[in-house]
Amino acid sequence: MKKLKKIEDINKKAEATFVIEERKFQMIEYLLFELFDKKFVLEISNIIEVIKVPFITPIPKSPDYVLGLINLRNEILAVLDLRTIMKVKESEITDESRIIVTINDSTKIGFLVDRVKGIIGEEMEDIKPVEATEENKFLKGAFEFGPQIVGIIDFKKLISEL
Repeated sequence: MKKLKKIEDINKKAEATFVIEERKFQMIEYLLFELFDKKFVLEISNIIEVIKVPFITPIPKSPDYVLGLINLRNEILAVLDLRTIMKVKESEITDESRIIVTINDSTKIGFLVDRVKGIIGEEMEDIKPVEATEENKFLKGAFEFGPQIVGIIDFKKLISEL
């Protein structure tokens, strides 16, 4: 019996109560893409799909950021040049270029980007505010991703001001 008591005593002493600060993480998933040499993200919740660039029919006398129209499975979509909208240096459309098909209410719009890098998650607490300037007017924040800063595009503001 003494041995059992000793084991119980050891177990009691070995038990320790640690107070661990509970943190609630709010992770947001984004689609990471490039416009020339800059990285940006859009929240996944605004995106339907990403497609290769098909033939784009130009629209005469349209704003410079409107590339034209595409037929996506018998649905006509406007395609906008996100490089022009974000005031990033334009480059040629290549095999890596993609159209991000988004939805706002019931309206689908395509945005041309140079490259889609993939889906990433970022914690809300890691997102920093962005200075309000003409160049940053469609950004709602930024975060570090490796050595680069990634701009978070404010989709609602972007759609409402176009």
